[in-house]
Amino acid sequence: MKIFPQSQGRTAYTSRTQLIFIAAILLPITVIATLSLPLGALLHNETNSAPCFPTAAEECGCISDAAASAGIKPADDRELNAQQRSYSEADFTHQGISSSYRVFDNFIDPSQPVGVLIRLHGDGAYEYRQSSSLASCLAAVAAAHNLILVQPLTPSQDRTWWTDLRVNTQWLQALYEERITTLEDVDPTQTWWMGYSGGAEMISYGLLPNAIEMISGGAIMVAGGGAPRGSTEIANITTAQQSRLPLVWATGKRDSGADPAAPFDALNAARRGSAFYQDLGFDGVRTDFSRDADHFTIDEVNVLHSSLGT
Repeated sequence: MKIFPQSQGRTAYTSRTQLIFIAAILLPITVIATLSLPLGALLHNETNSAPCFPTAAEECGCISDAAASAGIKPADDRELNAQQRSYSEADFTHQGISSSYRVFDNFIDPSQPVGVLIRLHGDGAYEYRQSSSLASCLAAVAAAHNLILVQPLTPSQDRTWWTDLRVNTQWLQALYEERITTLEDVDPTQTWWMGYSGGAEMISYGLLPNAIEMISGGAIMVAGGGAPRGSTEIANITTAQQSRLPLVWATGKRDSGADPAAPFDALNAARRGSAFYQDLGFDGVRTDFSRDADHFTIDEVNVLHSSLGT
């Protein structure tokens, strides 16, 4: 096959000149295309690689910066894929109070019962702003149990949940009723809540006493979750919830407020909160205070995995 056919009357010199000229044009293009292949292949593989479902932060690239600084090392070289780190975001307004929420619904099997995990961030909303890291890892754990993860952002200007309990509880109730229960395939009877630090306080101070009807699967309080002040009753509680609803408190044994960077005594708060609900007759109260962790290094990935697996 002739790639460069010669016209009649042209000399061999002219043909060779054409070849050299064309080669000079094609060579850089070929080199550039060749060099670009690894990047394209890498991006393709990142998007289409198998999902990773961690059981602890040491897996799937889920170690936090604080844990890494404390010397915690990865157990493997796996990573969440690009799809697992993706989410959708929407705004929500209730009675003039507005904020946003993010939905992680990747790798959910609609042919099986689909539940939801609503995760409340700590003070400052760091985890919301960094949703592609911790929230994505927690979403991967949730997906392994066929739970969609929803992460709301507090509507409070100070970026806390617990400083305005009444307003934020009402906003969460409306978000749950109008948006979360209407998510495609979601069964509202499989609704879990998880909160970290100030988010845990929101659950134990606000949701459990005043909106327990939204908590059908269970609640997980990490690094906090104290006893509500001046309350000895739970509104709208059923006998089934009181006897079977899992309520988990998990706080590191070094999370005592002694660290100037974390003056909140989360361990004492969690002890008081779990005892309060146990005294009210909740048979599903479980505590995990044995982890060698502080306020910033507690392994939320493993806490969630352990809580959902029991």
